[in-house]
Amino acid sequence: MTAQRLRFIVPLCTVIALTCACSQPAADAGSATSSDGFDQLTKTIDEASAAANESQSAGDALEPNERVQGTIQLDIGKGATAFRSIATKIPDDLGKTTAARMATADGQKALAGANAKVGGGHSNVSAQDVQDIASAFAGRTVYTSQMHSLSIANLRQIELSGVAADGRKTSLNINFPMDSDTPTDASLTYYPDGKKRTQWFETNRKSDDGVQVTLDRFERVDDKTLSIAGSFKAAKLTPGVMAKELAGQEVTGASGSFDFTEINIRPEK
Repeated sequence: MTAQRLRFIVPLCTVIALTCACSQPAADAGSATSSDGFDQLTKTIDEASAAANESQSAGDALEPNERVQGTIQLDIGKGATAFRSIATKIPDDLGKTTAARMATADGQKALAGANAKVGGGHSNVSAQDVQDIASAFAGRTVYTSQMHSLSIANLRQIELSGVAADGRKTSLNINFPMDSDTPTDASLTYYPDGKKRTQWFETNRKSDDGVQVTLDRFERVDDKTLSIAGSFKAAKLTPGVMAKELAGQEVTGASGSFDFTEINIRPEK
């Protein structure tokens, strides 16, 4: 794991703390407005995404603990672009190294800066909080793309996500019944700036302008791995609910393909 990705832990804790702070009642008339809180939350999520995005681009060389799960080819009218999906093995000693980092002046300064972003001091993240999160993730493999199964809803959802060489991101979610390999519906999300995680275009799953998916391969490699390939097309993408910067814009016509040899199958719920 690169230093850029390790730095994602503190912004992540900031988001958690900010969410807790936003849930607290207003202390006085000088407190931030709900609009201010929304804007701060948006900014914090974007900053966290930017830190995590620094070394994930499709043009970057893989780290020793990384491997490619697959690739999405997306064309929004300007030619196809490759979006690479990566699985990352988190170091087994992440908890230990994070504890050492939190014990330094630089670590405390970074933590203080993260806590300062929440404002009001309602719920600060401690060094122990950061270490606990790091310890919980130590040794795990983080998958960019995976499949979830929800038996109570008779639903399987495959989430394919990737990052382009220029930092743009895209995600293709495909839904299946538990007893069939034929897609029922799908949705496409596109981030024109991967560093701004709240600024995205998306398809409307419930409208006629959704995503049409054609499967060329759907194979179960083993109990924990799926291999899938195919193509897709969507008539229109519109700004997401938090995408204030994209208001009034839309992406007309999107198409592409996907080829993944490693989709992590999460335990059924």
